[in-house]
Amino acid sequence: MGINSLRIETLSERLLEYLARISVGMHVSSEELQVVTGLSLLKITQETLAVLSKELIKSKNGLLFCNLCGKGPFTKRGAYLHLMRMHKYEMKTLILQELREKISKSTNFK
Repeated sequence: MGINSLRIETLSERLLEYLARISVGMHVSSEELQVVTGLSLLKITQETLAVLSKELIKSKNGLLFCNLCGKGPFTKRGAYLHLMRMHKYEMKTLILQELREKISKSTNFK
């Protein structure tokens, strides 16, 4: 069963909120992600979000700063809103690239 480009694009749209939440340190349960991704893509999605979340927000002395534009300091909620309002397109592009890479690697070696 292959994963087509449209499904990956739709999935990346649905993962935006989760990426922003994980990036700022808010909790996201595996069950929530499984509802969105399905069981077959859960592990790949978790790995993708873990890698990308480290790139979006940096923390200095307990304050959150956007790693994409340098703005801040933010509270967790402020950083989440900033990412969702200002960097939605960038996050979607990052998710798409990372998911395509991880999915192609996983299907090439099976």
